[in-house]
Amino acid sequence: MAHYENAELGLSFDLPDNPTALTVLTYDSKRIETNGPAIIVLWECVLPLLENWQCEIFPNPRTPLDQLSGENAVKAASIVKFAAFTGSSWRLNLEAVSKNS
Repeated sequence: MAHYENAELGLSFDLPDNPTALTVLTYDSKRIETNGPAIIVLWECVLPLLENWQCEIFPNPRTPLDQLSGENAVKAASIVKFAAFTGSSWRLNLEAVSKNS
C-alpha cells in the first residue's frame, strides 16, 4: 500500500500499490460518469479506495459531507481536497512507465 500523510491536517491514509484492472476501471468509470463539482467528483472516486484512514477532525471518510459543519468544516474541506487530489495523482501515476519496462 502507498501511504500518504499530511501532518498539518492530521491526516493519513493508504491507497493500493498494485490495483486490479477492476479497481482502475471502477475509478475511471466513476470519474467519467459522475457529474458535479470537480473536487467532489475526485473525492467520490478515491473514497472506495481509502484504507487505514486516520484523521481526528474527520474520523470517518464515509460521513456525508453535508453533515460536516461548525468550526471544523473548513478544515474538513481541506482534508477532502487533499485526499481527492492525492487520489487523482495516484491514478495518473499508474500510467507512468518506468525506464526499466
